[in-house]
Amino acid sequence: MISRLWVKELRNLKECHLTFSPFKHCYIYGKNNQGKSSLLESLYLAIKAESPIQDDRSKVVQYDKEKAIVGVDIDSEEPLRVYCQLEESGKRALYINNQKSRSFKALNKHIFIDYISADILHFFQKEAGFRRKQLDHYCAECFDGYDANLKQYEAVLKQKNRYLKQESVDAAVIDIYNKQMLEKGLPIVTQRLDACRQLELKLHHCLKQLDIVSADTVQMSYIKKRLESSTEADYAQKWQEQLNLDKEKERILGYSLTGPQRDDIDVLLDEKSVSDFSSRGINRIVALLFKLACIESIREKNNVKCCLLLDDTLAEIDSDNKKKLFDYLLGYQQVVYATTEEKDFAYFSDACRYRIHEGEVTHV
Repeated sequence: MISRLWVKELRNLKECHLTFSPFKHCYIYGKNNQGKSSLLESLYLAIKAESPIQDDRSKVVQYDKEKAIVGVDIDSEEPLRVYCQLEESGKRALYINNQKSRSFKALNKHIFIDYISADILHFFQKEAGFRRKQLDHYCAECFDGYDANLKQYEAVLKQKNRYLKQESVDAAVIDIYNKQMLEKGLPIVTQRLDACRQLELKLHHCLKQLDIVSADTVQMSYIKKRLESSTEADYAQKWQEQLNLDKEKERILGYSLTGPQRDDIDVLLDEKSVSDFSSRGINRIVALLFKLACIESIREKNNVKCCLLLDDTLAEIDSDNKKKLFDYLLGYQQVVYATTEEKDFAYFSDACRYRIHEGEVTHV
């Protein structure tokens, strides 16, 4: 568990120290734009050395400062003191027990941390790219080499799309790009399909435990855009055929039309799409449970403790279901919950409480 946090020169936060022990969970409240998300972000940065909110790490450093420092104490079999230093240049350094770590994944065997914002509640209403990003995050944690392979695929795709925008396009060059896309893309789709099968079981288990949504069957559907009729066995052949058919159309449009960059996922309850046939309330609950299914699968795979960072995640859930979800969530090893609602503290029986105002954190 995380027992202590300290933050210096990060975003709009004043220098602060938070002690969580002897409590299991932590509750943070304050009005909008006071620094709640930044406080959660600092916890994530200390463990992952990257931000769950901002791809550009340099932007977490306060405007007039050269570097930001975040650190945590972790209670484990062997207590750890960890801190991460981020420079305005984007460089970063991670230290574990005062020793510089060469691996930014060194803490994965001690603790798993994840950040869930209220955005997840609109999982099924957002664009397909948002859903792919969530699935890719899960695959990167569960499958060796997935992240590197995805980056290589995206690099080939970018080069091909740039080439397609030229006035003169050689079909032989497009064939080379298509071959590379197939080589890099097939393992991505295969592992995404494996991920959907794993998450389907975990999501069904979560739904049964909570008894909020009534459904006899739960399915995770991986949607291969423009290749919906293909099976796993003939996917490569169908994709190759579609790439050949699309050459002229892609040349006119200036981008590639088929592949994992276009695919999507959906959840079916009793063979009906959640997004199409369920209420908004059920959409929100299933969306949150999908994310929790991802987190629980990763935690079980790595056999580590888990810390959940919840950024007003239950803001749009009705009060009866909110209580059920809080009871479920607080069963995790550690929850750090940030919200604008002071009254939600009533759902917590074992938590320290902090108030944040204009970047200054006060124990309550």
